[in-house]
Amino acid sequence: MRRTDREITDQEQMDSFIAQCACCRLAFADGVYPYIVPMNFAYERQQEKSIFYFHCATEGKKLQCMENNQGAVGFELDGCHHLKSAKTACQYGFYYQSVIGCGTITVVKNIEEKQIALQKLMQHYTGKLDWTFSKFAMERTVVWKLTVKEMHCKSSK
Repeated sequence: MRRTDREITDQEQMDSFIAQCACCRLAFADGVYPYIVPMNFAYERQQEKSIFYFHCATEGKKLQCMENNQGAVGFELDGCHHLKSAKTACQYGFYYQSVIGCGTITVVKNIEEKQIALQKLMQHYTGKLDWTFSKFAMERTVVWKLTVKEMHCKSSK
């Protein structure tokens, strides 16, 4: 990171920021052009590991990209956006916070882990943890687990 003066290295601060985010963008290699897709997510720490969970349909471009790249993925979250006004155009700026990283995605096959991940996804957006999922929904939903290899947080505040 070029601007180390803006880097946030405290894991609790990073986790707190991630908890406030509504969208995590996943980036896949897709031939000549990258493929970036915004996703709903859940996040947790398992011992010293950072884990993200995502869900998607049982077919589509995301799944193909994941398979083609053996699960290698980049990710990005951002928020706390505020314009910094000034007297001249060149003095304007933008306040923000962001997390950027990479890791490996695997498909969650264990039905119990899949249900727990979907519970965490719903909790992230609703605050509730007591959801039930029909057998039909479970069969039509793929759950991914992203194990973070590297993650950096930056703040311009």
